[in-house]
Amino acid sequence: MSAGKLINTISVQRLNAGAVNAFGTVAATWDQVALLRAELVELKGEAALEARGADDQLMTIFKVRNRVACTTADRVLFRAKAYRILGLVEVGRRQWLELHCESFTEGAA
Repeated sequence: MSAGKLINTISVQRLNAGAVNAFGTVAATWDQVALLRAELVELKGEAALEARGADDQLMTIFKVRNRVACTTADRVLFRAKAYRILGLVEVGRRQWLELHCESFTEGAA
């Protein structure tokens, strides 16, 4: 894979459960951990059908340079849409990292 395919920008965010809001109460917020260039990998053929679960959620894969410490507790924000990270796959000799994600609504998280 070449760096020329990294045409999208994603934000990796981590939940901060101890943040104090403007009213002085503790509220959960999402803090940005990293702003990364990414390739949006589209699944085609049988891979797309297998990735689609019983609830018709389609898996989205973002491929980034492997230099950020992501976990499945984090989320990805892409084009104002939140994605739950389902799994992390290292590609090559730890050069690339695939973030396997599914979209979700804010109330369902």
